[in-house]
Amino acid sequence: MQEALLAADWGVRLYWLVWAPPEEILAARDCFEDWILVSALRAAPPELLIAGHHASPERRALALQRRSSRGAGRHSLADCLRGIRDALHPQLRLVWMLLLVEGFPQAAGPELIRLIGPVHDSELRSACALGLALLGRPALIDMGESFEYAPASAREFFCQALWHLGPDARGCQSWLESYDSNWSRAVFYRLEAEGWRVLLQRRVWPLWIDRDSLAALAELAFSLEPADRKYALRALLGWGPEFARVEELLKALGRDTDPDLSECAVLVAPHLGWSGAEPPGREELTTRLEIVEAPRSGPLPSLTRQRELLDSFAYLEAFEQLELLQDLAAQGIPDSKSAEQIWQILEFPHTTPWRLAALNAYLRVGRRPRRMAELLSDGNPKMREAAAEVVVQEAYPEYLLANLDRAEIQNAFCKGHHILRALVEWSAEEFERLEQRLLQLNLNSPLKQLELSAVRWAGFDDFTPVQQQVATALLRRHRRLPAELVEEVAAGRSFSPRLLEFWEQYPPESEGCRGLAQMLVRVPACERQRVREALERQGEAGARALADLLEDSDVGIAARAAQELRDWPTG
Repeated sequence: MQEALLAADWGVRLYWLVWAPPEEILAARDCFEDWILVSALRAAPPELLIAGHHASPERRALALQRRSSRGAGRHSLADCLRGIRDALHPQLRLVWMLLLVEGFPQAAGPELIRLIGPVHDSELRSACALGLALLGRPALIDMGESFEYAPASAREFFCQALWHLGPDARGCQSWLESYDSNWSRAVFYRLEAEGWRVLLQRRVWPLWIDRDSLAALAELAFSLEPADRKYALRALLGWGPEFARVEELLKALGRDTDPDLSECAVLVAPHLGWSGAEPPGREELTTRLEIVEAPRSGPLPSLTRQRELLDSFAYLEAFEQLELLQDLAAQGIPDSKSAEQIWQILEFPHTTPWRLAALNAYLRVGRRPRRMAELLSDGNPKMREAAAEVVVQEAYPEYLLANLDRAEIQNAFCKGHHILRALVEWSAEEFERLEQRLLQLNLNSPLKQLELSAVRWAGFDDFTPVQQQVATALLRRHRRLPAELVEEVAAGRSFSPRLLEFWEQYPPESEGCRGLAQMLVRVPACERQRVREALERQGEAGARALADLLEDSDVGIAARAAQELRDWPTG
């Protein structure tokens, strides 16, 4: 069972969860993430779920079964979000998730989307995706507004939420039109009738065969285009209800006399149980089919197979070529010979999608970003733009500095936040040379990104690790704290222990004691001693700042301030 699932397309594998018996789902649990299993097992018999250990997906699915809506509780919205973010046990994270969804249904959607955006912990993001689904169709409005501008890593978890919603996610097709990934295909499978139409347009297979998709495939089966007929054959070999019409169409396609479809009989014969003498050259065709099908059946098995696929590239259909290049970009094996084969494909007069896919495959297999300079003079503007982006992102500092006078490189460098990445990753000498070069070339827009005012300091505690690195580099560069960050700390909205170092190195002109007092009553106990020592060095001003917190509306904050004042040194 597990081997068959691992060899299947990701969307097919997830669609199997929709109708598979719970016992089979548990037997194949290693093929899926935990929070996906929680959603799939929600309707399983309780006696089957209770056998799981406390951290298992079964026990979380059982908790979802038994939980009844209780409305708002005594916990605030901030408490729920903090509990979801900081929970160390998946069962506890689910409890906080339910408290958030049931207690704050209007505010939960935007907050869960915010957690999905910057956080790199995939387990937390998967949990937030399930939380969005628990909100039902109202969550679609918030997701739709955020999906277009979300990074690819966040879109994956939006798609997870849509998959959890199932048919209730109808209407999301318009967002996913320009986004093609394993998870987007899984959503289309989950949408069933409304999703099949999109999968047909994208020529995705295998396909669930219902009456609507069968009618569309029948038209393609009698198309004048061999590529349409070939796709119809593969899609008809999908799964679904038994239709006599499917067998009739397969027989017709199996007898197709077009040379480009001569291998159809090889695919159709096992499906229909045909027997008899094989026509000449059938063994060779079977071998070729195995090569063609390889990218759709999981990871590329070996370097030899990768080279065989590239050797047969010219003989594949257009959509097969594109699929092969996309698979190589995702899971190709680094190899100099394969890289040269892909580079030759790059030089062919293919259309833009093919060449862009070949470019990504080359970077995966060849790992030679310096060669991209050859494409900076390409006749296709899209290729020039893509090559320049690679040079800016991947090339060594010396190489980038040497080519910064080229218009394509300048445009790519000015578009993103590449100067901030250089500030973090380059040496001080290299970065100083970069600044001087930008000034010589009159490129002021990247330099403006180095100003403290160019950063939104609100929500400092929720910065991703990369954002934290950039913020640290900027603070050390300017050797002062921005007013917005000082206000964040003084108001108690940011209290990360990481701020203490900067607070002591670059003390603010005002709100210094107030900020330390806010940190002291909010940081974890393990960090409290360091903050307390810093506040005690402020003398009476530190004590007054703590005393002001006795009036805080949060009872817990006021209580901790009182405790710290009781232990305050005298004299």
